Amino acid sequence: MKNFIFLGTHFLELLFLLTIVLFLSGCGGVPVPKNFPVTSSCQIKITNGTSPLVGVVVNLFPDAPFPNIVVEGTTNSSGIALMRTKQGDYSKEGVPNGEYKIRLVEVIDTGLPPLSLDEQMKLTSPQLETRQKEIDSKTDSLRIIPKKLASITTTPLKRTVSGETSLEIDVSTYK
Repeated sequence: MKNFIFLGTHFLELLFLLTIVLFLSGCGGVPVPKNFPVTSSCQIKITNGTSPLVGVVVNLFPDAPFPNIVVEGTTNSSGIALMRTKQGDYSKEGVPNGEYKIRLVEVIDTGLPPLSLDEQMKLTSPQLETRQKEIDSKTDSLRIIPKKLASITTTPLKRTVSGETSLEIDVSTYK
């Protein structure tokens, strides 16, 4: 009986310490950043005619920028991107209400290492232009999405997100 009481006492001590560690660590979750905007569900379907496009990275750029916010999603097998808003390590499904320019990035294997949106934003304009020329020379024959839709400076795509939003973009209408 003494051994059972001894083990029970240590078990309670370990349970108490584990509870404190989990409480202090927030159970591994990332805290919501201060001033993180309210988001609403947003899905965007990307097609080429009637065919869904798979693996397209969809970036939304707000007319009134939110500080340090990235809004993106990647199309699934149905051509639908469930959009997420990210700030630092925090990510939440949905998009803040507003007007957005839309960039569509087709994933084509160029042999070059991919850059995240954050990495791209750190490059200077000449560095981005040089990288884009290198990519274009390797991908022009494989491209389905018109090149103008892949650049925030040339995309004609502009949409409004207001509450729960479902959008569809047919890239064949932009060729």
